[in-house]
Amino acid sequence: MRTCPNCKSENQDGTRFCTKCGAPLEGAAEANDQRPVKKSFPAGKILLAVALILAVVFIINTIIVAANPAMRLLNGLERLGKKNAFTVTSTVSAKYKGDDDDLKAINNASIKTSLAVNLDKMFMEVSGSILYDNKSIADIAAGVGEKELYIDLKNLYDKKFIYKLDRDVRDVISEMQVLLKYIRQANIKYDKKKYAKAIADVLDDEIRGSVGKVTVTLDGESLMEIFAEVFDVMADDEVLMKSFRENARDLINRILKDKHEFEILFSEDDLEELLDYIEDEDDFETAWMYVIEEASYGIEYALDDLDYYLSLDDMPEFDITFSFGMFSNNIKGIQVSMKVEDGYDESITVNIDSRISNKASFTKINSKNAIDIEELEEDPYEFLDIAEEIIENLVGNIEKNKKLTNAIEDLTGLDADELADLIMDELFW
Repeated sequence: MRTCPNCKSENQDGTRFCTKCGAPLEGAAEANDQRPVKKSFPAGKILLAVALILAVVFIINTIIVAANPAMRLLNGLERLGKKNAFTVTSTVSAKYKGDDDDLKAINNASIKTSLAVNLDKMFMEVSGSILYDNKSIADIAAGVGEKELYIDLKNLYDKKFIYKLDRDVRDVISEMQVLLKYIRQANIKYDKKKYAKAIADVLDDEIRGSVGKVTVTLDGESLMEIFAEVFDVMADDEVLMKSFRENARDLINRILKDKHEFEILFSEDDLEELLDYIEDEDDFETAWMYVIEEASYGIEYALDDLDYYLSLDDMPEFDITFSFGMFSNNIKGIQVSMKVEDGYDESITVNIDSRISNKASFTKINSKNAIDIEELEEDPYEFLDIAEEIIENLVGNIEKNKKLTNAIEDLTGLDADELADLIMDELFW
């Protein structure tokens, strides 16, 4: 029972107001205000939960990569091949260890290169910089644009050079651009597990997976063996053959349906004849095996030639490390390292560090202010004047770099001006 604080009347339990005078009963206000308390989840617990989830993903990712690095490498290379625009920026450097003072000069030298490609526009540009003591000596860029080939000597000459593409060449590029768009719609399937196994069997312990990386150790023999094994798998890969046939048939049908006229690369009759050939399974399988065998023989002969001139059996081991996104199969970078040693405690280590981005930018060309290479060829005196100015600018860049000038004098006994005269004599006289 509840007693009213106002009139002292008795009320049943659970009554909020006095039945006689209407006054609120004791504890009623408190009971009315007792709302469910919202439970808080401390920020620390949230962070801990996220950390635990990331740790689990991290561990699973590490186990998968360590268990089958060849599969991750194939996935990465497959994604890399599907990029329509990308830039590969590389730094090449060498480190000498030993007592030869002349060879020590290479420790300060490096080369930076960049390859930018846009497959949709059929643009490509290659650029490079020669550096000494991290200072640029010569920069150059060359590429193909929509209507011309171009060369930009940057810090060596203040004007750009162009070679205008004739109409026929531009038409070929235009048709290739259209054809490439059709090809990029293809979805070629293959028995990836067989290729991964073939690579893993050849390399064994020489392919290793770690967090965000796959490292491969190669030499001339293993390189040749990988090519041979891959082509053997291709010859037996029915999934690849079937997928290639289906995609080729669909591609030709789309071109014919769109009625896009290819006048240079092939004709409509060529496409229809090829389509008839592809639709016959026996003919296609015969042609497929022939192409695979010819490609295999071609690679084998090329490697034999390379072995003849470079002695692949004597090639030192080199490591290639593919860097991935932490939880993805996208290749972000490729590092190559090779160490050459001799018996006198000397060694040279060559490093190539490449980074890959999904964007591509190109040099802007103003044709009106550029020098036409065809016209320049008709005026040898102007060509010689330009060459002399380029050499002078190169010498000026060298002279600004004290470490380089000292290294040149130590190696050749020539100062920068004498070196310039020697270069001009060798090139033009």
